Amino acid sequence: MESLLSTASHAPRLRALLRWSPLVVASSLLVACGGEEENQPPFATVDTLPATEIMTEKSRQVYDAGDYFRDPDQDPLSFTASIDDATVATAVVTDSRLVIEGLTGGETMVTLTATDSHGGEAQVSGQILVVEPVLLWRDDFDFPTGEWDVDDSDYDHRPGYLSIRDAMARRIDDDNAMDWLMSMSVAVEEGSTNQGAGLWSYTPSMLIACKTINFMSAHLRWVDDIGPTSGSNWRIMYYNCYPYKVAAYGNSDGVAPVGEFSEMHWGVRLGRMEFFVGETLVFSQEAAEGPTGNDDVENGWPLVHYTSLLFGYGIGDETGQWVYFDWAELWGVPVEEVEANLSGDWQLQEGSASLIPVPPAISRDTDYTEQ
Repeated sequence: MESLLSTASHAPRLRALLRWSPLVVASSLLVACGGEEENQPPFATVDTLPATEIMTEKSRQVYDAGDYFRDPDQDPLSFTASIDDATVATAVVTDSRLVIEGLTGGETMVTLTATDSHGGEAQVSGQILVVEPVLLWRDDFDFPTGEWDVDDSDYDHRPGYLSIRDAMARRIDDDNAMDWLMSMSVAVEEGSTNQGAGLWSYTPSMLIACKTINFMSAHLRWVDDIGPTSGSNWRIMYYNCYPYKVAAYGNSDGVAPVGEFSEMHWGVRLGRMEFFVGETLVFSQEAAEGPTGNDDVENGWPLVHYTSLLFGYGIGDETGQWVYFDWAELWGVPVEEVEANLSGDWQLQEGSASLIPVPPAISRDTDYTEQ
C-alpha cells in the first residue's frame, strides 16, 4: 500500500511542474498530447473498506465515500455502490455518503466506485456482516414453567403475572448471549410509594475482582426518597467491588403511574449500552467507555450477558409490596453460534442467516443526556 501511495504522490507534483513551466514548453506538450493533458484516473487510498457489522433492526452504517479515494488531477468525483448479495444488505450513495443497511442475517461484500469527470474509475470493496438476533427466551407468566428460581414469592398471587415482593427471580438456565436486549413489562402494587423493579445481568467475569463489572442492572423506580438521585424514575447500577454504584439516572414520561404497567428494554448491542423506557431512548453510551467518571473499572461495560434476573424491592421502610411482571424476554446472539471472545471480536458461522426473525425495531426518540 505504501508503494501505491508513494508512486501516486509523485504524479501530481510532476503535473504541477509541467503546468507551471514556460509557455513554449507547455505548448509543445499540448501539441504532443493532441491539445490536452492525459487524464489520470482516481485511486483508492485504502486496500479495503472498513468491515461493517450491523443488525437487521439497527440497520444503518454511514461512511464518507470521499475518505477512501483521491484524484491526481483533483477532478471532482462521483460515487456509486453495489452489493454482491442484495438479500443481505443494501448500499446506496447519497451526497457522497455511503449508506449500508442490513436486511437479513448473513455476510456479503460491498463495492464502492469513484468516477472522475473524464470517466476514470477506481474501486474498493469491504465485508458486510449482518447479525440477526434470536429470541433466547420469553415468558408470559401465564403458569409456572419451572424456569425461574424465585425466593419468597409465587406465581399465583395474581394469575397471569410473576409476582414478587422484596425478592429476585433468576433464570435457572444461563444465556451466554452477545448483542443482547432484555425487555419486560412491570407494575408495582396500588398504593406503593417507594418501590423499584428491574432487570439484572450477571456476566461471565464474576470471578475477576474489582476492576471488572460483575453485575449490572437497569430498573424503574416509584419513589419519594431523598439523595443525589431524588426525583429520578429510572436508574442504571453496577457492581465491581462493594458497594453497588449508580452509573446513570434520570426521569422519563414513559414510566407509568403506580398500578399501571411500564415497558423497558435494556442491553449492550454492537458495542453500545442502551436503555429504553417504552420507546424512548433514555441512556446510550459506548460500552468500551464504561461508567462515566469511574476509573476503578477496566474494559468498560461487559458485552456478554450470562444470567437473567428480575427483581423488585422496597425502599426505606416500605416492604412487602408486590411487583408484577406481565412478560419478559431476551433477544441476542448465542455465544455458541459465534466464534467469540469476551472482547467482542467474532463472526457468524455457517447457517446463521436462517435464524428466526428479530423483534420490530424500537423507535429512537432521543431525550437522554449523557450522565
